[in-house]
Formats: sequence, C-alpha cells, structure tokens
Amino acid sequence: MIFPDIIELLLLGVYDRGIPNQERIVLKVQERLNTAQYGVLLSISDLNSTAARPIWDNCFNFTEHIVDPGMILFIYTGPGSERRTTIAGTQIPAHVFHWGKKLTVFASTLITPIIFKVESIIVAPVPINRTQLNE
Repeated sequence: MIFPDIIELLLLGVYDRGIPNQERIVLKVQERLNTAQYGVLLSISDLNSTAARPIWDNCFNFTEHIVDPGMILFIYTGPGSERRTTIAGTQIPAHVFHWGKKLTVFASTLITPIIFKVESIIVAPVPINRTQLNE
C-alpha cells in the first residue's frame, strides 16, 4: 500500500444506507486529533480486490475541532447543523457533521467511504487583480 494506515480513527461503518436524513458514516476517535486534517472521499469498490476508486467531485472536509479518544464522529450525508452531543442513553461524547448532499449516496453497497488525512499542503499566493478586457 502506498499510504500508511490511519490509526487515530476507526471507521465503524456506514449506517442506514439509502435512508434520507439517517444515512451516515460513523467513526471512533482513537487518539487526540484535529478534525480539520481529515476528510472523506466517496469511492467505488473493486469487487476483485480491496481497492476503491474515488468518485470525481465527492469530497467532505471536516471543520476544525480538537477531539479526544472515545468520541464518536457522525457524518450524515444530508443537510443539517453541526453540533456536539452525547450518544443517546450514554455519556459517550459525539460530534455530528453534515455533508449537505441533497440525495443519499450509499444506497449501493459498491459505494464506500475513503477516509484520508492531510499531512502537508501548498497554498497558492493570492493573485493580483488585473483589469479584464472584453471585445
């Protein structure tokens, strides 16, 4: 494999596939981390291997939060408001994120999430505005 495993997050699964307002990815935090370093890509599973091919233009980026081991992260695929909460009937902390998709995305079991971690980046400098000439 060309990428190291992400050990600080555990992918618990995709739940309620294809059900509007319930479909979600669930992760468990294993080590203290900043969620802004992570994201999710939608991909198509290769039935003949463990490989998955990312689907063009389907990326979720977490907002910045410091989270501790034991916290559960919910990523609902539909619209909604981000919030901190606890798992119903427990004291287990959770953070709820919403992707904002208008339709469910995991109805097909061939669609799977890829969790990624951003280690380093280059940001282009802000360009100087130039007068735009038209014919």
